[in-house]
Amino acid sequence: MYKVNVGQQEFEVKFKANDFDSGTLNGQPFQLDTFEANPRTFHLIWDDHSYQVEIGRVDTQEKWINMKINGQIYHAQLQDDMDLLLRQLGMTDAAGPKLDELRSPMPGMVREVYVEPGQAVHKGDKLLVLEAMKMENVIKSPGDGTIKLVTCAKGLPVEKNQVLITFA
Repeated sequence: MYKVNVGQQEFEVKFKANDFDSGTLNGQPFQLDTFEANPRTFHLIWDDHSYQVEIGRVDTQEKWINMKINGQIYHAQLQDDMDLLLRQLGMTDAAGPKLDELRSPMPGMVREVYVEPGQAVHKGDKLLVLEAMKMENVIKSPGDGTIKLVTCAKGLPVEKNQVLITFA
C-alpha cells in the first residue's frame, strides 16, 4: 500500500501483486491501459480518459516525484508500508530534530550494518538492513547526527522496539 500526497489531496493506492496497472485507489478498483513512449513518458487510459504523463525529477531518498500530466505539473510525496509503520511507531522527523536512538520497527534479522560508532550520518543515509517476513528493509537515518553506539550486529535477530543504534 502507498499513501500519495498531491497538493492538499491524499490518496491510498494498493496495487495487485507485480501489476502496477491495476489495484485499488481509495478503496475503489482501478484498471489502467498504459503505453510507454519512452522511459520517462507514458500514455494512460483510465476511466475512459486519456492522460499523457511525463516523469520529471525523482528523489528516491525523500520519496517524491515531479511529473507533468496533460501539461500540468504535479509534485507527489509517496509513503510506502515501511514509512507508514515508522510514522505509527513515532519514528518520524516530527519527533524533533535531536536524534537519541533508533529502535527496530519490527522483529527480524539484521542482514547488514553500514555504520559504526563515531560516524556522522545525514538524513536518509543507510544505517542497516533488517530482514522481516522474507523482505529486506533498508533502515535509513531519520535525521543528521553522529553514531554513539551500534547495539545490533549482522546475522543476529532483533525484537520489535529493540534499540539498534544510539546517537551522540
